[in-house]
Amino acid sequence: MPIGQRLCTTVGSLWSNSKSAEIALLVLSFATPVLAQGTNTWPDTCGPREMRFSVQRDWYLGRHFTPATPPGKATIYFIQSGALLVRVAIDGVWIGATKDDSYFAVSVDPGKHHICEDAGWIKLSDIDVEPGRTYYVRAQMQYFGRGLRRNEVTGMELETIDAHDGGRLIAKYPLSVFQEKKQKAKKNNR
Repeated sequence: MPIGQRLCTTVGSLWSNSKSAEIALLVLSFATPVLAQGTNTWPDTCGPREMRFSVQRDWYLGRHFTPATPPGKATIYFIQSGALLVRVAIDGVWIGATKDDSYFAVSVDPGKHHICEDAGWIKLSDIDVEPGRTYYVRAQMQYFGRGLRRNEVTGMELETIDAHDGGRLIAKYPLSVFQEKKQKAKKNNR
């Protein structure tokens, strides 16, 4: 029996036999990444799986970087709140990355766009943008526990936030400066 099926059976029996459904929900919340790992599909909304970025945070530019929206375009700020490196793709093309409370901005054509953010957890979302407008998309890390155990990231939420909250975060966070990492050539073992 595959691990996903065994896990679902176990969670189902916990749900029906347990006095508290909380145990089943807790098991399922930790099992979801395991179930997702069993699949070999990669979303079309994301870029190529093997592409990686190196990311630096620039405090000087970050305090001053508010690009003007080009005519006929919309601007999207991608903001990350929390630890880890997050890759960002729009319509199947990786466009950048954030790391440890940072942001970057891009100009896009008006209309509906598909967003993929990957920090070890894939989050997909759609955004419909209008020309001349500015949008803010935040990846918020989720943590297990409180206090000393807060550094254990257990997931990520993706949300569109308003201009007030978005402006407050980009004023507080440094700019994310990124570049694609070059892939190392694989050695032939002949």
